[in-house]
Amino acid sequence: MQRAFGSIVHNWLALMNGERNLGFFTTGYSLISLIVPVFAALPLCMAKTITLGELMQVRSAFGQVHGAMNWFIRMYKALVQLSASIERLEQFRQAIDECQQGYADSPLAQTTLARALTVSTSQGERLLDGVHFSFAAGSWNKLLGRSGIGKFTLLRILSGI
Repeated sequence: MQRAFGSIVHNWLALMNGERNLGFFTTGYSLISLIVPVFAALPLCMAKTITLGELMQVRSAFGQVHGAMNWFIRMYKALVQLSASIERLEQFRQAIDECQQGYADSPLAQTTLARALTVSTSQGERLLDGVHFSFAAGSWNKLLGRSGIGKFTLLRILSGI
């Protein structure tokens, strides 16, 4: 338990350190980008080649270019989250494929069929009565019915619980 919790704490600390580093980088990048155009054009202003108004126009133009080019900086966190989600979905798809491959080799891989299935407890209480269904191996199916009709009970019975 301590080892498992230790790995959770280690993962949390790594996430927090990553968030901190990303915050420092993006904040620093934004602040530095505000003063770079001023320092780049300041010698021209001091030499009276450009006016103070033109210096502000340089800063504004740089801000426009900077705003257009820092899309990746603004979207980095969302891109990482999207990448992680896609990776988890791919792992889930691979797990489903592995399960289906193992199942396809079994003799039960053809069709699951029930006609007039009745299930009772050891005390004689009927849990399901007269259930009919059929589905092919590897197919996706949907159980529909009102609450309390026995959908969950059927799934528990089919899974052997």
